[in-house]
This record gives sequence, C-alpha cells and structure tokens, in this order.
Amino acid sequence: MTRKAKCELAIEKGYLYCPETGFIKSKYGKIINNKHNQGYIDLIMRLDNQTIHLLGHIFAWYWVNKECVNQLDHINGIKDDNRISNLRSVTNQQNQCNRTTTKGYYWNKK
Repeated sequence: MTRKAKCELAIEKGYLYCPETGFIKSKYGKIINNKHNQGYIDLIMRLDNQTIHLLGHIFAWYWVNKECVNQLDHINGIKDDNRISNLRSVTNQQNQCNRTTTKGYYWNKK
C-alpha cells in the first residue's frame, strides 16, 4: 500500500490533524501518542484483518499539502513534534546532515 493510500485511509477512518499544535486525533477526539520504535508518532489502522502503520509526520504533511514526499525532516530534531512549521521536505543528503553537528570529517581508524 502506498503512502498516499495510507494517508487517504487515515482520513477515511476519521483521523484529524491540527497544524498549529501538531496533534493527530482519532475520530473519537483522542490524541494519538503511540510511539514507533524510533520515537515517531505511529498511526495504527486495521483494514481487512491487516495492520497498517503510518507515521504521523507523513500524515501531517499530506493533510496540509495533499502530497507525499520522499523525505521529511523535523527541523528542531524532536521526532514527535509534528507541527507543520516544524516539518520540511528534504533530500536524503539534507536529511543525513542531522546526524552530526560538525560537517566534512570522517573517522580514520589509524
């Protein structure tokens, strides 16, 4: 199932997103705070006896922009802060820059 199809399924299931707070709510008004094993918000849905996972920041981006992008970056580095002002579309190379604070060096085993 594609990301776009998962996002559309979440909307169909009644999930709501607030761009100012970054909260994702179920159709019952409960704030979703399930954490993926890497710290991201995880929407868990059922479809035909199948469990479908969708990361919260992907759903948030789709809710506002109606598109799915390859990579999203949390600007402040907090993985569960899904405010739209904290998300940006990036390339893989740009996203890898978050791994260290100093750029342009590598580990020399010698």
